[in-house]
Amino acid sequence: MTKNIKLLKNYEEHLNLDYYIDDNHWNSDVNRLLLKNLKVYYSGTSLGDYLYSSWNTPLSPINDFSELYAGIFNEAYRICNKISHDPNPESKIISYLHEAATRKWREESLNLEPNAFDIIEAYHIICISFAILSFLTKKSDVIRMAIEQICVENHSVFFMLATHELRRYCLTYQLFVFLSLQYEMGLRYNYPYKKVNDSMAKMFVWYANLSNSHKEYEQNYSTKNGANKTDLQKEIVDKCLSTIYRGYKQIEKMPSNYIGKKEPSLRDLIIPTLNSGVIPNISTTGETMNNLGKTDICIKSVNGENLLIAECKIWDGEVMFLRAIDQLFNRYITWGDKYACLILFVKNKGFSNVIKKVRETVRKHDYYKCFIGSTHENTLSYKFRHSKDREREIGLEIMLFHFVESDTNVNQHQ
Repeated sequence: MTKNIKLLKNYEEHLNLDYYIDDNHWNSDVNRLLLKNLKVYYSGTSLGDYLYSSWNTPLSPINDFSELYAGIFNEAYRICNKISHDPNPESKIISYLHEAATRKWREESLNLEPNAFDIIEAYHIICISFAILSFLTKKSDVIRMAIEQICVENHSVFFMLATHELRRYCLTYQLFVFLSLQYEMGLRYNYPYKKVNDSMAKMFVWYANLSNSHKEYEQNYSTKNGANKTDLQKEIVDKCLSTIYRGYKQIEKMPSNYIGKKEPSLRDLIIPTLNSGVIPNISTTGETMNNLGKTDICIKSVNGENLLIAECKIWDGEVMFLRAIDQLFNRYITWGDKYACLILFVKNKGFSNVIKKVRETVRKHDYYKCFIGSTHENTLSYKFRHSKDREREIGLEIMLFHFVESDTNVNQHQ
């Protein structure tokens, strides 16, 4: 079927997923492909569980997201319809994003601000709208302009953990679409990235423009203000620390996510967020071999260089705290590492008292050099010396989070 702009102008609301994937739908093949990618993001993931659970109940695997998928498709086609009728849609991309984020209470005319998960849904909706428009075989000049605007312009939206760029999100999302196409064509799983990138650029003009724009952005990012490698590494590390902080502060508000969990489970709550793309050009792994042992969190650059070594501990007094620093510096940090983080989960009620004890006790450590400052009341920045090189400095960030448990077991950590 020839797919052109006229088909988008006949939008009707449908909140049944079967409607979009049925053979009778004019765009069913694209819808099925996009549904596969939605399932990658939502089905069985903690994000999907968050979207469909209350703040006060434990998360549990939920396999049927049909209602969520149908709502996303319905909103995506509604936005496509608006774009097809708008003579200047390229100037309203952020407005469309806000509409998608507030869709759940739009009919009730409530003046509410979208939360983190509303914004994440909105990104998916805009990207699906973008994919639907991109796969049209006949496009108007207006549609072409809208696609270019979504791709090339740098629309930043602050949500939950960091500034997330729509441009980079679209690039990643469309790469998933193309890989799905490759799968449908029977190509091998490890199809080289360069071939994927080159093939996409040949198949879609918008992708070539997007890819070139992304490269220019990365080059500008790497050379802006004459910043050297050390400055850039510090900037990325600061973003990683900010992401960890915001992520665990969000989890503090949801006791069902941390009650009864031990260090490995608490660590695993933040790793998907660090790998979600909110910070470009990094990879994060847990239980990673570095130096003489396995560190809880290891964040690397695209070149494989260590950016941040982090260890997670449940607070159990000053002795345990000093031993945790020993473990971090004597076992995990190498001479080339410059930044480390100790994340403390405090389960007793006296949170302010624990912060005070940390401030007092850290100065007793043999590697302690000086206090730098506090970005937040519960984050402390220090300079330490390397365990095997007194002239080598390591930046140590200590973060404390109040994961208080029930009255029956909070006192054991006093």
